[in-house]
Amino acid sequence: MPGSEKGGNPPTRAKAEIFTDPKVREVGKAMRTEVTKLVEASKGGDIAVIRKQFQATVDSCNNCHDNYRNK
Repeated sequence: MPGSEKGGNPPTRAKAEIFTDPKVREVGKAMRTEVTKLVEASKGGDIAVIRKQFQATVDSCNNCHDNYRNK
């Protein structure tokens, strides 16, 4: 959100690099791709496929959280 880099309310836990690192866009695109795949997997109803794609989605989210979030 605009202004988040200034702290926000509540304050952001994002590292400053998230606002300047060009890789963030790639990480976000990869996450959106995995979420789209999860939506499609859920339509099939196969729980094993859903679980596998859910984990891939979680892993893609963690890429950002691990690299660009203050603990």
